Amino acid sequence: MVRVVVDEAGMLGTRRLAAIAALTAEAKAKLVLVGDSRQLAEIDAGGLFAGLATRLPTIELTENRRQRDADEQAIASALRIRATGTAMDTMQRTGRITTAPTADAIRDVIVSDWFERGAARTDTLMIAARRATVGDLNERAQALLRSSDQLGPEVATFDGTTFAVGDRVVFHQNDYRLDLLNGERGTGSAPAATTWPWRSTTAAASTSPRATSRRAT
Repeated sequence: MVRVVVDEAGMLGTRRLAAIAALTAEAKAKLVLVGDSRQLAEIDAGGLFAGLATRLPTIELTENRRQRDADEQAIASALRIRATGTAMDTMQRTGRITTAPTADAIRDVIVSDWFERGAARTDTLMIAARRATVGDLNERAQALLRSSDQLGPEVATFDGTTFAVGDRVVFHQNDYRLDLLNGERGTGSAPAATTWPWRSTTAAASTSPRATSRRAT
């Protein structure tokens, strides 16, 4: 018998899931739905997967194999059942979350922690929800790097943002002429007379202004 396996079926809207079920039945195939109705919800009108799970025989995985630390397992379990307060309490008790009285104060903590990573900063990211916050974190990070003589002279300005030798950036547009792909990172370097001032750390390429993103945090 032909089997049709749909992974992350809990994220599939009711109409689409019903259409897949109808086509599978028409082909006399077996439909296997894999997912978790308590994770990310459907974007479209949903609920079919959760409804089927309460009415049909299911096989359930009950052992968490992704998180190996007991506290992390407890946090994941609490978030899954939407016990956010319990998860936050555990994260705070075990030092997995840092709080501050104001947004400005917590940004200082984030940048300071990132800066103290030293050479390991290349594998450390500061992540923010809004572009304005990203820009603020980048400016604070650059100020710390400059005050500690870890940046060279300014070499370029793109979209109102000035970059210096030693700045790290993320490219967010493909440029096949330069063998440069979205998501690659680069480091500012002193430019030759005919090149843009970027060397890619994941591809041997320079880049044009239109392919350059904000600093990597």
